[in-house]
Amino acid sequence: MGTESGHIRAEQVVIAAGPFTAQLAALLGVELPLEVKPRHKVVVPDLERVPPDAPMTIDDDTGTHWRPALAGAAILDAAPRGPGREPVEDVPPSSGMAFRVLDPSSPDAAARISPFWGEAWRRGELSWMVHSGQYVMSPDHRPLIGRAPIDGLWVNTGYSGHGIMCSPAGGRILADLITGRLEDSPFALDRTFVKRSLDQI
Repeated sequence: MGTESGHIRAEQVVIAAGPFTAQLAALLGVELPLEVKPRHKVVVPDLERVPPDAPMTIDDDTGTHWRPALAGAAILDAAPRGPGREPVEDVPPSSGMAFRVLDPSSPDAAARISPFWGEAWRRGELSWMVHSGQYVMSPDHRPLIGRAPIDGLWVNTGYSGHGIMCSPAGGRILADLITGRLEDSPFALDRTFVKRSLDQI
């Protein structure tokens, strides 16, 4: 494998490059069934109305959910929307996302489930920032963990927004596959994909 610092030789190589995994694998002729989608989080850093010990609160109808963060809250929706895009180093933030979850007139507003959000909006108490990132989506919204078609090449990616929760276990599965402690991966790259929604993972 060639790098800017020269060539590196290894018996086993793992591609775990997040949103750039499919591009990197493609350089080796390996096609991965992945889609990269932008993801946005609205952070209201300071709002006294937010109970600091509140649980994460989810609107099952829209997917909008919020949880305490800093001295306020973070607000998200359950799934990234729109078509897949090419991965980028810096994801442009979407101001539309903030108005979609904060404006009480929006059908996706957090005020649908927690009325204090609407009151804060009407009283002009909200200031916010938008954080942006990328989700790497597989067809069934479960990760790709296992051997690639090239001998000695492995992949660990496609957690579809659940990487923080699932990647430690995914890393253990991959380590056991590489060392022979596990023969087959439940998340093999060549498995049959059954379409699932994000809440069915």
